[in-house]
Amino acid sequence: FFFKKIKFIFIDLIEISGSQIFSLGASLIPFLENNDANRCLMGSNMQRQAVPLIYADNSIVGTGNELIVGNNSNYNINSDISGFVLYVDNNYIIIKNKYKLFKYKIKKFIRTNQNTTITQKPIINLGNNVKKGDLLAYSNVTNNGEISLGKNLRVAFMSWYGYNFEDSILISNKIIKENFFSSFHIYEYVCV
Repeated sequence: FFFKKIKFIFIDLIEISGSQIFSLGASLIPFLENNDANRCLMGSNMQRQAVPLIYADNSIVGTGNELIVGNNSNYNINSDISGFVLYVDNNYIIIKNKYKLFKYKIKKFIRTNQNTTITQKPIINLGNNVKKGDLLAYSNVTNNGEISLGKNLRVAFMSWYGYNFEDSILISNKIIKENFFSSFHIYEYVCV
């Protein structure tokens, strides 16, 4: 078995990154090569099924793809022009330069097909100078442009009278009282 050398003009496909062979969900799992394959499959499926939380955190341990995925989610608003912020509130952002006025509508409580909501939050202030491509508003599935699907919790691996056998977990009452994992859901009903 040997590799054949050919001229680069005959090459159709070049692998740019080693993570290209993985799905989007799998590329967000830190230390993928050190995890069991079944755990990786479960992790990528769980990311796909995650609902947007009201108070989500960025991952403490990441792979570097979180910002790329967040920017490509089409839920963030990026500036199309360089200019300054003429107006900003919870409904609109207006950017002005010498030639044009750009108006961006901010989505609030838009129902998705999975009955969750998309809500965007502006992160710029009146009078700020922005460059083309700068982040103007992020959604509830991203935090400062990075995808954020959950919360960072302190965990302890220990036995507790057999109640946490296998994959069971025990949670603190504080998590429930402070709405750590709360999310908005919008259902549409038709009365005939």
